[in-house]
Amino acid sequence: MTHEEILWKILEVFRKCDVRSFPINCFELLKHYGYECQEYSELEPNKQEVCYQVSEDAFRLQDKVYYNDNAKFCRRRFSLMHELGHIVLNHQAPYTQKNEQEANFFAGNILAPRMAIHYARCKNPNDVAELFRLTYEAASYAFDDYRRWRRKAIYRMTAYDKAMYQHFYDDKEKCFVWSVRKCQRCHATLYNTTKTICNVCKIYRKPGMDYMIFPVTFLPPKQRSDFLVAEQSWLYGDDL
Repeated sequence: MTHEEILWKILEVFRKCDVRSFPINCFELLKHYGYECQEYSELEPNKQEVCYQVSEDAFRLQDKVYYNDNAKFCRRRFSLMHELGHIVLNHQAPYTQKNEQEANFFAGNILAPRMAIHYARCKNPNDVAELFRLTYEAASYAFDDYRRWRRKAIYRMTAYDKAMYQHFYDDKEKCFVWSVRKCQRCHATLYNTTKTICNVCKIYRKPGMDYMIFPVTFLPPKQRSDFLVAEQSWLYGDDL
């Protein structure tokens, strides 16, 4: 299966599961596809030993995905989406090396789509790791791949890119939405921010309360301009 075909499969998951925000909920996606997640530590010692022999990270058996809950949080997320990749891509055990590579590509791109990295204004792997809940290794690969994607996107958007943009475009906000969350105080909807409280509640914040603010600096003005011109071209022009 080509990378482009896998990307279309990822978009299919986003549509079926109505994914509209990042970081994604890995457990909900697996549940949507009929799989229950089981932690290694919940099993009896002898069964845990068998699990570790099968995989240090995760594996699928019948209608369950067993995963190592002692692994680091971001690694668990990647492992779970790796297993979802096997499911969505219809891989059958025993998996080939190509199957494993495809599942890795699936996991990296469903956790951090390159277009979402762009609109989230990530300027380095650390930003990608923090916003999309990836390990630094996976975030570094994703950011390098994003830069390659962007160099091409300036000149020509693929049909997949356009479909992705359409899926995450919000008519009300009139922009690509990569994050939707609720203000922890008033429960107002917050778009495209890592803040945990809205601007109104921020004014009335209590002493000692903390919240995250994400830097908006992303690209030099010339590069931002280039992409905006390209975006307008494929959105409203004849770039097919």
